[in-house]
Amino acid sequence: MRNTTVIVAVALLSSATAHAELADIVNEIRAAGCTSNAQRTARVEGDDALDAAAKRIAFGSELDAALASAGYRAASATVINIGGASGDAAIREVLADGFCDKVNNAAYSALGTHVLGNEFWLVLAAPWADAPAVDTVATAQRVLELVNEARSEERRCGRRRLRAAGALTMAASLTRAAAAHAADMAAHEFVGHGGSDGSEAGERVSRAGYSWRAIGENVAAGQLDAETVVREWLDSPGHCANIMAPQFTEMGVAFVAAPQSDLRIFWAQVFATPK
Repeated sequence: MRNTTVIVAVALLSSATAHAELADIVNEIRAAGCTSNAQRTARVEGDDALDAAAKRIAFGSELDAALASAGYRAASATVINIGGASGDAAIREVLADGFCDKVNNAAYSALGTHVLGNEFWLVLAAPWADAPAVDTVATAQRVLELVNEARSEERRCGRRRLRAAGALTMAASLTRAAAAHAADMAAHEFVGHGGSDGSEAGERVSRAGYSWRAIGENVAAGQLDAETVVREWLDSPGHCANIMAPQFTEMGVAFVAAPQSDLRIFWAQVFATPK
């Protein structure tokens, strides 16, 4: 799990009513938007396990260990520690101005708090959700459709502006190579182009029986649907350049669910031009 710990000392509200007021203030900010994220987001709900995690953090535990001890499995989480004594307006201002992106993160839907004297801890979390069952053939076809939509018009990939390119077709052997690498990443919980056996994309494609003269590969993890993974590839200059590369004529794509991993799902996409 990727997480962020933020510690800041500021003036805050009295400890007698802080537990309820912290949740109220967070939800007020999420309802109205804040300094760096004006979008309104849904309420967070209090969670007893996150309260327990916040208490463990107050007594010196690290975030991941506190969540595990409290029996809360999170896809992502953050903790904010605030100390001092003042009124509601002070904490609202600090959270809205200094921690807007954390407090107003739409991924977070649960909140835990702990009060110790005039010091306060907030834990915001996105609950874990197993990767949904997905039709692999339909998903691969959707990725191909989205890739070809992207290739159909000029696009900026980072600092490079790339011209529209011809549509790709799906190649079964490239999909086999992609599936093998996605399974390798899932089994060994890594995201990269080098296989656990030291192989690179070209070697894996050759093993799958494809004779190539140009090759490219995109990988990713954690995205639960075709739309998300393609959007994130297009937002990454190098991955975007692979998608837009005019020399490629065929593609294969695969994903493997990994319930044991915090990343949950691993993707591999292979582009090639046959000899």
